[in-house]
Amino acid sequence: MRREYFWALVTLVIAIALAYILITITKDVQSEVTHCLDDKTREDIRVLTLEAIDTSYKAHVAKLFEVWVRDPAEQPKRAKVGLQSGITAYLRARTDALRWEPPAC
Repeated sequence: MRREYFWALVTLVIAIALAYILITITKDVQSEVTHCLDDKTREDIRVLTLEAIDTSYKAHVAKLFEVWVRDPAEQPKRAKVGLQSGITAYLRARTDALRWEPPAC
């Protein structure tokens, strides 16, 4: 794997890991009756999470294109593999963020 792809993939994995951590933490919070979120805060957090996932995906695709233009060897095959990985991660992260439902106050 080329270094540029590696860093683009690392960026995407970090964003997904952060989304996963947020979801895991909120599942723990859901089990405690004393913690809850009002509707506005819950939606604000959801919007911010989705924006972070979108931003990370855009950065991933931009990096793939940058590498493709700079180093056309074995392209578009390498870019296609990187894009497919990015799409899979993006869809999983969005699905988890949309499923996130902390208890209401």
